[in-house]
Amino acid sequence: MYLRNINFDTGNVSEWIERQMPMRGLKPFLSHVLLDLPSSHTHVEKAVSALRVDGKLLVFNPSITQINSTIERIKSTKLQLQLEKVVEVGLGMTGGRMWDVRFVRPRALAKEIRERATAVKDPDNEQAIGDGGWMDAGGADGSGDDDEGLEIICRPKVGDKIRGGGFIALWSKNKTRNDL
Repeated sequence: MYLRNINFDTGNVSEWIERQMPMRGLKPFLSHVLLDLPSSHTHVEKAVSALRVDGKLLVFNPSITQINSTIERIKSTKLQLQLEKVVEVGLGMTGGRMWDVRFVRPRALAKEIRERATAVKDPDNEQAIGDGGWMDAGGADGSGDDDEGLEIICRPKVGDKIRGGGFIALWSKNKTRNDL
């Protein structure tokens, strides 16, 4: 019924990965990971440890706040993932709309941080001013070492209203120094 190179497993994702890694030489072996569970953020570190470079991590959750929990975990653990998109799924898993989910700083706080950096002449502290009184903090992954004052915004991209089934977030695994 399924292709021979596709395996489905039920149970604790992290425990399954822990059992598989020694049998596979402790090297990443998964091209894609799909986490369809309410606590996906608790398994993302193990999943990424088994994910090959350029592999895809797809998370399905019924709530945008659960997607946010995964995004926050990825940032706090500094996982080498790049958020590609967040989609609200329509009723019956059809249709849908894109969401803008990213880390930002309130503009007033960003100005204060910029002034402090200017006082110490830090030329690397430039940030583009976004809309709505917020400053982009380097993309959805919130990359960077300065987490002061970061908040997540999530809002639907302009388009039709939908009713439906949940949210999907898609990441790609980036290369690390160990992968070069």
